[in-house]
Amino acid sequence: MSCDRGEVQPGLCLVGEDDQILCALLETMLERAGWTVRSFTCVEEGLAELHTLGEGPSDLRLRGPLETGSALAGQKAGLRLVLLVDLNLPLSLTGCPAEHSSAPGGLTLVCRARELLAEQGQQAGLVLMSGDQLAHVPSDTTFLPKPFRRSQLLETVARACPALPFLGGIEGNGASERVEPFHPLP
Repeated sequence: MSCDRGEVQPGLCLVGEDDQILCALLETMLERAGWTVRSFTCVEEGLAELHTLGEGPSDLRLRGPLETGSALAGQKAGLRLVLLVDLNLPLSLTGCPAEHSSAPGGLTLVCRARELLAEQGQQAGLVLMSGDQLAHVPSDTTFLPKPFRRSQLLETVARACPALPFLGGIEGNGASERVEPFHPLP
């Protein structure tokens, strides 16, 4: 996938799904659309993955025309992150809950992720997916009902992905520009 002037390629999508077949399908669909995907099978693993984002410089950088000469290249401010989580994700694989909660595991992870990301100065798009109806979805969280088509998945993840911050005058182009979220083709 090329990145023409004004376009931004997708970033990192952390996928929380305990069904191995569905997880493999999600990884394939997202990677083919240009996303870097890291997956996990329980809340405990998801929290560990989020903690690693706060350690040291990110290996995920702005790509394409913004990378050359940009003071933001490689900084966390350039990380486009989406957390895509199954509502009923188990808390732990060991059988012992990572924390005692009456909320579904995915919802617990989204709430904890919000806190961790704020501590790290990161923004992320938050997407809960489930075949169950959800009575209340947090206002900063998108809901993706299962089953879904590939186009629905990609559209939902792209829409949830936070826009990059205003970059001001980027070296090399002499102009101020706002980078818009990635929108995959139908």
